[in-house]
Amino acid sequence: MTASVPASRLSPLPPPRPRGVPLAVFCDFDETYLAHDPSPRQRRDLVELEDLLLEEATRGTLLFGWVTGSSLESVLAKADRHRLRVLPHFLAASLGTDLTYFTTDGPHRDERWRHRLRASGYTKATVNEVVAQLVANGVSLRPQGGQERAEFLSSYYYTAREDRSDRAAIRRIETACVLAGLSVSTNRCNPKAGDPDGSYDVDFLPRTGGKRAVVAYLVERFTAADSLAFGDSGNDLDMLRGVRHGYLVANATAEARAAHPRVSPHPYAAAVRHAIEQARGRAREETETRCV
Repeated sequence: MTASVPASRLSPLPPPRPRGVPLAVFCDFDETYLAHDPSPRQRRDLVELEDLLLEEATRGTLLFGWVTGSSLESVLAKADRHRLRVLPHFLAASLGTDLTYFTTDGPHRDERWRHRLRASGYTKATVNEVVAQLVANGVSLRPQGGQERAEFLSSYYYTAREDRSDRAAIRRIETACVLAGLSVSTNRCNPKAGDPDGSYDVDFLPRTGGKRAVVAYLVERFTAADSLAFGDSGNDLDMLRGVRHGYLVANATAEARAAHPRVSPHPYAAAVRHAIEQARGRAREETETRCV
């Protein structure tokens, strides 16, 4: 199915191998791949990363994509505004529930993935019932804007109070979702990405969805031999744990750093570039060892 998305001046990467891709790379977008207020050095790092992605994709050794909580339309608008040059092979938007591939023929949504999410039984009506019950029991949730087109994601803000009551509220949210057959992601908001300070993101999604689930689906679909993932916040942690090498970037939030031990010494795009170069070196060494 061809996706209806805004026009973009970005060019897609050369296509990956349909099967047996040597390296799959999954990267959060806001404040991981893209610094919203970049320094000159960070701008150069991003250009160097784009050059490396083009080089590896041309060689057929790489599958690369963004896995983000933002919508497809929002990501493309930011990419244009920051004058990015290349589109990834795929964009798993709305916390991985909206999977789109980019080719020279245009964007194409993954209907098999969409069918899997629909088969989970997720509905917005179910989410509305859960939210109403939570609010009635004292858990204050307010809807986030800009998600009208998100078929399998409903996002809210919870305003933080103090640690004990926040933990109790999050447990109530998680318990309600288990009973309703939903999945939920809760993490501290990152103001650098445009979220309100002193709040939590509360994202309701299908029990078969989420960043980690879409990453596993793509690794299987392309039979990737090796996998990397990068993130900066709490909603990236499951994804990082679901690949062979999962890294927080050096500019990650304190919440994320406290929960994940593997942190790159480099921020933003520099972290991604260095890790891809290291993976390329490992692959070269393994090839040489097999040839001896």
